[in-house]
Amino acid sequence: MLNEKGQVTLVDQKGQPLNASQRSMVWSDYAERMTTWLQSEMDTINGDMELLLDIHQDIYCAAGKCHPGLRARGL
Repeated sequence: MLNEKGQVTLVDQKGQPLNASQRSMVWSDYAERMTTWLQSEMDTINGDMELLLDIHQDIYCAAGKCHPGLRARGL
């Protein structure tokens, strides 16, 4: 499982966290599969990076009081 902080938690079939030796075994035996999964998760999370970078484009300027260079847009 990947939580909202980007931390991976490996659990068994009952949902219990794996111990250190079990985690080591998973990472060594399934390194390529885990890397592919993490890359996929990262791509999903970063997929909306353009939205984050352009968030200033969606700022509403009330009563014509905008930062210089921004246009007022109606809601």
